[in-house]
Amino acid sequence: MATKSSIGVIVEDQTDLGAIKSIIRRLLSDPARKVLGKASRGCSMMRRKAKANVLLLVQRGCDAIIIVHDLDRNPQNQQLNDKDQLRHKLESTIEVPDGIQRCICIPVEELEAWFLADASVVSKVSRGSCSHPYPSPERVAKPKELLFRLSRDSRGKARYSTNDNEVLAKELDLDICAERCPSFAELRDFVLECV
Repeated sequence: MATKSSIGVIVEDQTDLGAIKSIIRRLLSDPARKVLGKASRGCSMMRRKAKANVLLLVQRGCDAIIIVHDLDRNPQNQQLNDKDQLRHKLESTIEVPDGIQRCICIPVEELEAWFLADASVVSKVSRGSCSHPYPSPERVAKPKELLFRLSRDSRGKARYSTNDNEVLAKELDLDICAERCPSFAELRDFVLECV
């Protein structure tokens, strides 16, 4: 019997890796297909190590590679960087061998915006009710900081941590998220094509 090929994921940090792997596993209809990943310490380190990490993941049996890179804000003017420019930069510098499928997923600002798409996830973070105040989560400025604010207890201490992302990803309504977050829809469509 032939070995099932794997999907490789390259992300900016370990908490992103846990969340993305969890989401991909939920999208895969074949539990025998593995999801392997490499996490860095930030976007610049991820870009520097991407070529080597792609080759490593391909050697480990991946026939599809997903690169997740947040669309950050420019520190000087606080405007979002240009998404098309970032995509072009990533496509031209992170190549994959022939026969390997590649998806470059660019969550607007941070992948934590995806959690704002689902009222039940927001309610879990805030420990209260949420009648869906975020119909366009990728337009919310600083979504990670918003999750911290929403989770503050009566003493002002945040209960949410990015370490919670993997758990939240397991509960995220994937259809709602794809409907409200175009970057997530691209990721979902790529994974479903790989299946």
